[in-house]
Amino acid sequence: MFKKIFHSIALMSSLIAGATIQSQALSIDPLPIEGLWLTGSGESRVQIQNCGAQLCGVITWLREDAAKGKVTKDKKNKDRSLRKRPMVGVKALTSLTPKEASVWKGRAYNPGDGNTYSAKLKFINSNALEVSGCILGGLVCKKQIWYRLNPAKGSITGDWYVANGKSKINAYSCDNKLCAKVTWIEPGQPASIKGKELLFDVKQKGNSWSGKALNPYDNKKYSATMTQISDNMIELKACVAKVACQKLFWHRGL
Repeated sequence: MFKKIFHSIALMSSLIAGATIQSQALSIDPLPIEGLWLTGSGESRVQIQNCGAQLCGVITWLREDAAKGKVTKDKKNKDRSLRKRPMVGVKALTSLTPKEASVWKGRAYNPGDGNTYSAKLKFINSNALEVSGCILGGLVCKKQIWYRLNPAKGSITGDWYVANGKSKINAYSCDNKLCAKVTWIEPGQPASIKGKELLFDVKQKGNSWSGKALNPYDNKKYSATMTQISDNMIELKACVAKVACQKLFWHRGL
């Protein structure tokens, strides 16, 4: 008799525990992560999509391939039979599952060394992800920020954040040109940067804008080209004598 009672109690406890776990799982309402993302370096784009029961991230574009008309191969893959496959089409992220409303976890493949790491994708907001790849149970991790690429291109004017998040810029029309001014700086940045005009004689040419851009840190002007990649992303390329160039991204917000 006692055995039956204890067995019933154990069974009920198991059912309650199972129901609690299921309830917790069902209570997760994750932010939608599907869509096209620009990686932190700006060198690739990854489409996060359904891959069966879970989500995955597929490389859809490489800057070097697009610029030079080449096909980058997966040369460092640990599986020798895969080293001749094109990188475009490779799954950079696999087994993505939501762990919290703003956190997804899975596996990340790094074509730079051919290794696969545990991955954590944490939303900063709906258009920005902090992506980290870890080894040794999370003791060693590397992080970067990915930005969502909304396909529709809206106005280039408005508020933009520099990719490092240390300043905010307001872009506005001025005499049929594009002007921009620093309106906010992160605490600890030089106070003299706030209020500075950054763009000079910048005019639209086709799908891009060209003119001069001021580096507020050295007060030097550089030839600049701005291209709106998406509704929430601008690529700015600043050059000295068209030889030494540097790229950075402006985005709608962190």
